[in-house]
Amino acid sequence: MPSGLTTVTLFTRQNDHGQLPSYTISACRATGSTANAVSCPTAVKGTLNNNSVESVGLDVKHVQKIEWMSGRLVSGVYIDRSKNGYVSDNLSVTRVGTVNTSYVVNSATNPLGVRDYQTQIANDALFAQLELSPAKDWRLVAGWRYDSITYDFKNNLTPGANFGSANEVRSFARFSPKVGATWAFATQASAYVNWSHGFTPPEVSELYGKTATPDLKPAVYENREVGLRAALGNGIKLDTALYELKGRDTIVSYSLNANESENRNAGRTRSRGLEVALGQEVGAWDWRIGASFAEHDYLSYKVSSTLDYSGKAMKAAPKQTVNAQLGWKFTPVSRLALGVVHLGSYWMDDANTTRYAGHTLLNLTASHQLQGGWELWGQVRNLTDKLYADSASRSSSGNAYSPGASRSVMVGLNKTFGDH
Repeated sequence: MPSGLTTVTLFTRQNDHGQLPSYTISACRATGSTANAVSCPTAVKGTLNNNSVESVGLDVKHVQKIEWMSGRLVSGVYIDRSKNGYVSDNLSVTRVGTVNTSYVVNSATNPLGVRDYQTQIANDALFAQLELSPAKDWRLVAGWRYDSITYDFKNNLTPGANFGSANEVRSFARFSPKVGATWAFATQASAYVNWSHGFTPPEVSELYGKTATPDLKPAVYENREVGLRAALGNGIKLDTALYELKGRDTIVSYSLNANESENRNAGRTRSRGLEVALGQEVGAWDWRIGASFAEHDYLSYKVSSTLDYSGKAMKAAPKQTVNAQLGWKFTPVSRLALGVVHLGSYWMDDANTTRYAGHTLLNLTASHQLQGGWELWGQVRNLTDKLYADSASRSSSGNAYSPGASRSVMVGLNKTFGDH
């Protein structure tokens, strides 16, 4: 009987993310008295929050070889039990001129949006995948996955207009199939085609982060993809794919004003595009580039009887992204690399009236291999200290930008165990 292998993984994790105090500067407005005159109130609002996740789980996978068509069967089960706690308080921020100088927690006098809740999450999955080779150069794949997730939400505050929703239990489940084929038409080249369904339930924050719990459905996706992987001349490696991803009930954030939004299901969405990755090593030099060119559209998204975004491009979805790096190994154990990250322009609102121009950042990295499997590394992100936005949106109240990180320097030490 062909051999099989079973792996069992027990895991636990604990993440605690405390947000640095954030505040809005949208209250600064032009006065019109002179070209650059602005008026900034001496007190503005802010928030301070903490999001924690504790998990334990079991991941079991069995791989069984099959004599028929040189096949194999991969099956398994995944069980995850998590506890997600979230606390958010409002701040009163004091401003002197345009500089925010101090803050105090004022949730008692400004309770709107204060949160303190805990959600027990039960996430279970079963999966199986059959792989067969009917001919030497062909590989066929067919599989399925069943996911079930349950949220047991408990509000530690008195539910209401200020403090969020009442306690509840909510569940989502979905069966997702997939099929694919790969053809190795040359020694170092293969083409593939895949079709699959995907399932994305609402996240805890999307359901319970606002005043009222939205009636959100899980997002369901259908993906079609054809691709090519090949080793070209002079050691150049190519990986490229054309894809179309159709979504139903995609969860989107709808901006009510500059400081308030709500999560909704968009009727139908479509993303389609081209992804290309190239890379090469030439002596002490190496380079790689990855690029994506795509369109992201609402096929059907009717917000109300008078507001219809069907046919519009999805907001915050750039058509082009590029990630490139040039590396130089100036000694056998030392490497220096310059990286470029480009994010193309995108619409800031669903109505497609205002664009964010996009940005291009430079990053510099260096590494040095030490004895015993140790590696010393350093990185300078945003090398030119460029001003840019991590996210940009527009509502009836105006434009809102989340500033990106300024120039930052990091150093670290890695250890690799085993054979070197």
